[in-house]
Amino acid sequence: MRLPGAAVRGSRRSAWASWCGPCVAEAPELARIQRVWRDRGVRVLGLDNDADSGRGLAFQKKHRLGYPSLRDPHGQLGGALPKGLVNLQALPYTIVVDRQGRIAASRTGPVAEAEMADVLTPLLKAPRPQRTARTPG
Repeated sequence: MRLPGAAVRGSRRSAWASWCGPCVAEAPELARIQRVWRDRGVRVLGLDNDADSGRGLAFQKKHRLGYPSLRDPHGQLGGALPKGLVNLQALPYTIVVDRQGRIAASRTGPVAEAEMADVLTPLLKAPRPQRTARTPG
């Protein structure tokens, strides 16, 4: 499965909702991951599972997330993930995507920046993918 954002060196997708207690607790960690790891090419992308777009936007502003979130109130984006990868009924969940757009790690439950460092560091050390020359077709 390929996910958007494959051109970045490492990418972390996190699903959350404003009413989710563990999501609220995780919010400062997500903001820190985006801030600390951005210069190394890591990008955080949220999936806002709130039914009310106003609550989702208020959550982003209140917690100064500093990264974009896609609205997914009906779980359609999460539902496109491979079956069994994460528990879509439990928030938050995190997907780490490598430079080739492949899923490198996943987790259900909140994560801390130190935990993500253990996952991201080896991905960032991996060699850049070789670009193949396109032949006229």
